[in-house]
Amino acid sequence: GVDHVGYTYESLGDLFENYARLKNHGISPYWTIHHGITISMYYADPDCNQMEFQVDCFDTSEGATKFFSEKWDANPIGVEFDADDLLAKMRAGMSESSFLVRQVHEPVSPLRGNLAEMLK
Repeated sequence: GVDHVGYTYESLGDLFENYARLKNHGISPYWTIHHGITISMYYADPDCNQMEFQVDCFDTSEGATKFFSEKWDANPIGVEFDADDLLAKMRAGMSESSFLVRQVHEPVSPLRGNLAEMLK
């Protein structure tokens, strides 16, 4: 099967509206994480093919490079987030820019293990 395919959304709002649409159809991500360089939601089908829906956190390569040089070592995996909580905040008027830049680097999300075991 396919290990991982990534799809980039234009905006954080688009990513979260897709999350809401999929959730209404009973499809939820198994992992939501702010990597620092991207905000990502990972989904898997019954065959354990994985899809990452994400949005870039930086508009320029300079911004991304600065993140890698200054913040990456603090947490190269990312910080998990509650998608329902963030969706509610966005719909209540929270600006996308207030979440795009990762403000906290702890706790470091654990690396995900065997996907087949997680989907049981």
